[in-house]
Amino acid sequence: MKKLILNTVLLASLPMAAQAFAVTFKAGTYEASADGIHGPVIVKTTFSEHKINSVEVTKQSETEGIGTIAAAQLPEKILNAQSTRIDGVAGASITSKAIISAVNKCIEQAGAKPEQLIPVTAKKGAKEEKLSTDMVVVGGGGSGMAATIEGRMRGLKVVLVEKMPYIGGAAAISGGQVVAQGSKLQKQFGSTKDSPESMMKDFLANGHDLNDKRMLSLYANNVGKTIDWLHEKVGVKFIPNDLPYLAEYSHRRALEFQGGAKTMAQHLKKVISENGANVLYNTRVQKLLTDDKGDVIGVSAIDDNGVTYTITSKAVLLATGGFGNNKEMLSEPVKSALYYGPVSSTGDGHQMAMSLGAKTQLMQYGKRYPNGIEVSPGKAKSTIYANVGAFNCSGILVNVNGERFVNEKASNRHILDPM
Repeated sequence: MKKLILNTVLLASLPMAAQAFAVTFKAGTYEASADGIHGPVIVKTTFSEHKINSVEVTKQSETEGIGTIAAAQLPEKILNAQSTRIDGVAGASITSKAIISAVNKCIEQAGAKPEQLIPVTAKKGAKEEKLSTDMVVVGGGGSGMAATIEGRMRGLKVVLVEKMPYIGGAAAISGGQVVAQGSKLQKQFGSTKDSPESMMKDFLANGHDLNDKRMLSLYANNVGKTIDWLHEKVGVKFIPNDLPYLAEYSHRRALEFQGGAKTMAQHLKKVISENGANVLYNTRVQKLLTDDKGDVIGVSAIDDNGVTYTITSKAVLLATGGFGNNKEMLSEPVKSALYYGPVSSTGDGHQMAMSLGAKTQLMQYGKRYPNGIEVSPGKAKSTIYANVGAFNCSGILVNVNGERFVNEKASNRHILDPM
């Protein structure tokens, strides 16, 4: 019986080894391209007779801090695996597919078939790390980045844990506008009659008067100070003298980031990299740690290399964003709507907190936009700037029959009504 098992193992391993050594390339350097999210991604790949020697993305115009991460990381992954049969970079699927597709074209030019290349897998050794800190921030979106920066400004030892290979979250792919009611810049740019009460009234109208008024008041009375901090202390730049008209608001209270959302997010990332915070990328928090009293005292996490982290902390801040990309947590009609947002919004923080008995509210609601195009099953790309064109250029919005159906300068809430 032992001999039979041994022979079976040997026979099972022979085809794989034989196939790996059977792949022969026409030695040389080849170039190919594939469409990314913002244009062609060009890749140069060099082969020797039996090996991929180098992979280089020579040209790309992908989203800074997201697609560019894939362009930086995937070539090394392909080289290490000696195959394109690898996982792409989370959150940058279109760029990842473009790079893999271009390398596959290079492989074919070198006289081989991509499916022949069996990935070389490195054994991951189990490793554990224990960290102690003043504050652990779970999630590196806008809120998590701001909290990390403020924590370091106060002299706290901060660990930021992010499950994606980059930080920025929804803030990095947003339209690049931010509410600035009560800020110095709003007044400086000419909007001087706004107030927290006016802002609350507008938000309650858009929220069908279902908003948590206590939290809305906290927001309306402090958002201006937050924008001042972001501008004066953190160095985020806004377009001068620019308060765009938005039908959602009775006053001009939105500011636009210079260079858009991606520039703002990259600036915050740079500040964090220079201020001494410990950032753990590709690391997913799996559990909130508690003491005998039930108080949260830290988190348990694991990274993509199998390293587990036990992080004890004086304070734990959940900044994991929303749950729009988790259908199981959504209610109708939001559940049936096309999703527009980061792939990382899967409700991790909500679920961990709820597992400890945290109370939730208003989770059956969500914001729906009246505009979008389905770019992949269930996923949308916003076309809200068609509305902006109507605002600025006296355009009109028509339905599929070519009929004007709504006031173009109405709020998204009103434009949504006839849909």
